[in-house]
Amino acid sequence: MGKENARQKWFFGILLIIGSVAYFNLHDQEQQVGGIAHLDGYYYYIYLRSLQMDGDIDFKNEYEKWGNPFEFGETATGKARNIFGVGPALLWSPFFLLSIALAKIGQAFDFVISNDGLSRFHQIITFYGSMLYGWLGLIFSFAFVKRLNGKSFALWAVLGAALAGPLPYYCLSGSSYSHAQATMAVSLMLWLWARWREDWTVRRWIAF
Repeated sequence: MGKENARQKWFFGILLIIGSVAYFNLHDQEQQVGGIAHLDGYYYYIYLRSLQMDGDIDFKNEYEKWGNPFEFGETATGKARNIFGVGPALLWSPFFLLSIALAKIGQAFDFVISNDGLSRFHQIITFYGSMLYGWLGLIFSFAFVKRLNGKSFALWAVLGAALAGPLPYYCLSGSSYSHAQATMAVSLMLWLWARWREDWTVRRWIAF
């Protein structure tokens, strides 16, 4: 049992290392490494930039300076429209704040780093969160399958999910989209359901 658990930990540790190396080294079709905010991902990301830099969620200045790919108009209240949810931004927020702190440290040592919140520096660090959330999604998926069907199937199921589906893309060059976070959230929900289904309490229902 101890050796089995150790092998599982090694497996997920190696998977994290491979994913991290790939994230910071693989080039996409635009020859960029790491995540980049585009299309849906741009609209998710600007919540972070607007809240942190401007202290609001009015995107007019972001649209004027960096564009509005889907050409959203204004809401009934005169605010710049953004139909995309704030959920991904909330999950990225620790990484975005880390990027701001690292940018300030770099500037203190005379490195040329933009502090506008939309630089490649900020985006690469922020979207690394998607890689980590995708990795956590695999861990929760493993725990879920293991609880229902035993450990002999669980590792192969996770390996299949990691390699056969689109998750690697959404953890790497497509990391500005919401799919990696959704994978983590759904797999966490399923694991908690499998763990608690025979012993529900009020506290667990609230958490669920």
